Amino acid sequence: MRQTDKLEIQKIVTEKLQPDEINQSDKRNKTYKQRIHFDLLPRNTQFLTKIFNPTYIKSHAFLPFIFQKTKLKKIKMLDALVNEIRERMPESLTTSEEIGEFLLSELRADPKVKRLLLPKTKESKTFKYSTEKERVICKASNIDHVIYDYYSRLLKCDYEEYIAKNNLDSNVLAYRSSGVNHRLKSPDFASLAFNMIHEYQSCIVFTFDISSFFDHLNHQQLKEKWLKVLDVGDSKLPDDHYNIFKSLTNYSSLDEDDIYSLFKISKNNPRKLSNELKKELNFETLDNDIKPVVFSKTRSAICSTQSLGHLIKKKKLKVYKNYSGKGIPQGASISNVLSNIYMIDFDLALKSYLEPRSGVFYRYCDDVVCIVPTKSVTEAKLELVYLKEIVRSLAEKHHLTINDDKTQSYAFMPEDVIQPKYSDFPKKQFSKQQACVLFNEDVNPDGIYPFSQLQWLGFNFDGRRVTVRSSTLARYKKKLKRSIYSSVKQQAQHKKSEQISAKKLRHKYTHVGERNFIAYAYDADKKFRFSGIKKQLSDHERVFNARFEKHLNRYKKNRGAT
Repeated sequence: MRQTDKLEIQKIVTEKLQPDEINQSDKRNKTYKQRIHFDLLPRNTQFLTKIFNPTYIKSHAFLPFIFQKTKLKKIKMLDALVNEIRERMPESLTTSEEIGEFLLSELRADPKVKRLLLPKTKESKTFKYSTEKERVICKASNIDHVIYDYYSRLLKCDYEEYIAKNNLDSNVLAYRSSGVNHRLKSPDFASLAFNMIHEYQSCIVFTFDISSFFDHLNHQQLKEKWLKVLDVGDSKLPDDHYNIFKSLTNYSSLDEDDIYSLFKISKNNPRKLSNELKKELNFETLDNDIKPVVFSKTRSAICSTQSLGHLIKKKKLKVYKNYSGKGIPQGASISNVLSNIYMIDFDLALKSYLEPRSGVFYRYCDDVVCIVPTKSVTEAKLELVYLKEIVRSLAEKHHLTINDDKTQSYAFMPEDVIQPKYSDFPKKQFSKQQACVLFNEDVNPDGIYPFSQLQWLGFNFDGRRVTVRSSTLARYKKKLKRSIYSSVKQQAQHKKSEQISAKKLRHKYTHVGERNFIAYAYDADKKFRFSGIKKQLSDHERVFNARFEKHLNRYKKNRGAT
């Protein structure tokens, strides 16, 4: 790394730590915020001198992370799951009642199915189910966060030099600090892949996702690749880097729920002191170990680091330690760049396989798409088999697990070549326009390929036009419905029906606002050559007005009745 780059990084960190010196027009320099943790964030020059000094970092004692478990809910179609269950259904079941009971019992026993969503009307034939995915997010202490951020910026510089030297600049998309993909957004990345598919005209596309990516990073391999990127010409990491490596691999963590329960902290407003706690502080009846650090009548830190040590010794707080030899905490500011560093050999091997075949791949963190041009259906089948084998072997070599549920194969070819099967209507004549089909021999062994859409980074592409994923739209409409309901209800408590306004909601959920989902979608529409996004969202204002009128009329009716 050049000395000028290091000085520039130190300047950025200094500006983030000392807000008075920030140039407000530079959006990259957001200030470090005081986190609710066991320490306070010092904003003095003495602290900066310490974190810029490798001798201090090599002996720095990192505090335990605080982890929070979050659940991500997703709605999925039931058809695929029902087909899987039918394959293992006993042949003795013949009547529709027996089959129905078997399917229902299997669905209820399936751990993936949290809730069955049956159609609201008898005419509807859409069956769905909700599933939950648990994610553990770790939060570093204030001082540790600044150290991780500083070293992540140093490592990003070394990583950018490494991938530029190895011609991986255009393949790696996420968590970049320079290069061709720096400061681009998801629509730009999706556009790269979709444009490439359109240029090839005839190609196969293989998409896959790595399961629990951060949780499965092998520590020994991470250390080896960290050394490669630093290029220090030594067999071991520098002492300061090694201390950071240890803090991220053999890390300790505390459960946020346990902490908030012990210290009586509100999850909605953790800085606020309850009236009960204020009384105990005033009368000095509170145990010293659970006494919060208070500044301006609000909680600045959970407690002192000395008190934390006492609580751990007394076993009032359980410490979780990672000695598994794999996994780094997701949520640490350095974890993103380390995930890219871990994948350098995987990326190089995949690129070396695809380049002789005129193929290309794009990786956005753990989400990968591979595109290989082909001339015929037979060639496409062979290429797909080889590509799947190489990806599986590379994943095994690097201790990664491919998520089979998110692995999919597609073929993009002219309609008259692939002759896709359209579910909505039969087609007698096929054009020479590009079409997308599911291209998996397990799904279609008879050679009939159903028409499909490639899903990547929140967008769909069927060979002709790009649209926003249906689940994304459903999520937008669900949030819209809830916000309108709560806004009308809240305003109704203080205003007359004629005064209830939709102005704020319009800025949040329609094209009137500048920073919302619709604005993002309209901006994405401009990125694609052949986009149908604007048309897809053309009725969003009508939907908004209808929803608002519905809830307003309901409120008026209820008020009239009372």
